[in-house]
This record gives sequence, structure tokens and C-alpha cells, in this order.
Amino acid sequence: MDQMMPIFAVWGAILATVTFGWNIWRWRSENTLIVVKTGLYEWPMEEGIQLEIRNLGGKKTVIEELRLTKFWNGFYGYLGLCEHQEYASNKYRETVVLPFALEPNCSWKGRIPFEEDSANALKKRLLLTKHRLYCQIFCSHRLKPITVRVSPDDFDM
Repeated sequence: MDQMMPIFAVWGAILATVTFGWNIWRWRSENTLIVVKTGLYEWPMEEGIQLEIRNLGGKKTVIEELRLTKFWNGFYGYLGLCEHQEYASNKYRETVVLPFALEPNCSWKGRIPFEEDSANALKKRLLLTKHRLYCQIFCSHRLKPITVRVSPDDFDM
């Protein structure tokens, strides 16, 4: 019987490790998992930024607010200090309809149009080409916003 004790100990350790891994996997798959896709769109009468937010997790969440953000350059930007923020969910109510209840395996789509012949639109285009424009998404399942760099790549809605 003393010779079987190490075998039982190893078997118990393996079983505990597999159970622990299974519980972590199950916990991660049941929670909310948000994936954001950004890009530019150009229509005959309008151009701007388009967003698609998907919930790949198992629980629903509410998208509460959307902001376009430019962080400070250098050290202060790494700390998360913002130089400029635009509250897109308040400014563009026709194309950014929030709050929105995002169910599991569903998506939300919105557009942030550039203003015609405005200095703000030129500034956004410049920030996009330099990869310095970020989108912050505030959801009900998180205390901190989800921050995503807005990509100038095109994609079809």
C-alpha cells in the first residue's frame, strides 16, 4: 500500500489541475467578452468612423457611452490622461443610438460622421492617419472603459 501512495498523489494532482483549468475556462466563456471593430466609411454624401461592437461571451451587457479620445503624448498618455474627448453618444444621437442592451452573440453598429469642412474633421483625419485616435466604450459589466485604437482601415457594414 505504501508503494501506491505516490501514484494516488500524482493522480490527485492531475485531476485537481484539470478541474481547475475547466473551471477557469467555464468562467471565462460565461462572462461578457466584447470585441470592437473600427474603420473609415465613405458614402457619396458622408464620411466618418464606423464601429461594430460584438458580445462573444455568455452574459448580456449594456453599452452606455461612447467617446472619441486623444491621449497626451508620452508619459502622461501612458498614464491614461486625455488631451481631448468627444462624447459621441451625445453629439451624434442619430447614428450612435445608446444605451443599447447587447445580448450574447449579437452586435451593435454605429457611425460617427465627420462634419463638413470643419477643423474638427481635419483634426480627426490627421489623428487617424497617425494612429492617435482612440474609442472608449463604457459598458455596464466593467468599471473601466474598453479602449480601442481607431483604425483607418475600411470594412463593410
